[in-house]
Amino acid sequence: MENHARWKFTTTATGKSYLEADIIPGLELGSMTAMKPIRIATTQLEPPCPPESVRCMERYTQAEHSMAALSSAENVVFGGDMSWDDNMDLPFPLPAGWGDAWTELRSLNQYSWTYNSFWAEKIGEFNGYRAPVSEMKKRSDRFVCKLQDYTLKAIDLIEDKGLGICYVKKYKRIDLEKVELMRSCHRGLVLTIVPNEPLSSAQQHGELEERRRHELEHEQLFLQTGVAASWAHASKEAGMRLMKAEQAESSTGLNSSDCSDSD
Repeated sequence: MENHARWKFTTTATGKSYLEADIIPGLELGSMTAMKPIRIATTQLEPPCPPESVRCMERYTQAEHSMAALSSAENVVFGGDMSWDDNMDLPFPLPAGWGDAWTELRSLNQYSWTYNSFWAEKIGEFNGYRAPVSEMKKRSDRFVCKLQDYTLKAIDLIEDKGLGICYVKKYKRIDLEKVELMRSCHRGLVLTIVPNEPLSSAQQHGELEERRRHELEHEQLFLQTGVAASWAHASKEAGMRLMKAEQAESSTGLNSSDCSDSD
């Protein structure tokens, strides 16, 4: 692990930041099979704090800043508790070349929550505000990636089973019996990526031919532009010479007329 750093957000009221580092898979002592480096990063974006503030803009700004800062690397995996609520927040700010691993690997009808406030120590409660059941489950945690040398393979949910211990839990004015104790109010996400397969000789030849074709088209366009510019310049010079000749001819005619009048 190299180039590890912690960057604190300037828009945070709760001290949030993100951590980043570079890893090189396969890099071991004496190994000759090291793969392309990957920048890994994690965070918890600004969480909502109803009823005072849901902090949508702070969260969006932090996500946008993180994406811009991490985009300098060719391969990036950025994951964590984004505190995102798809029903309340704006769409996650993904620049060109980035993607949400869950939505790219799963179909639209496979939306799945990763956070359940029912599992929290105080059910859906924030500063005395208690969330309704419909707002308890959210896809708060996610992986967003920018990959040039790797491909997304799989994303899985883990740790969604209880510990086998039941207890009585209060929700609003109701005592809920036999509620199973969970490991966390979040479910885990495991992302699998794999290196891109090396191109075959035929694919490499095809890419080379395509690159040459683009270069030839660019050269032809450059020559055509140059010819057009030269023709325009020549036409302009010819026009200027013609205009000067006409002016000279007009001046000569005027002088002859003056001489005739004096005679």
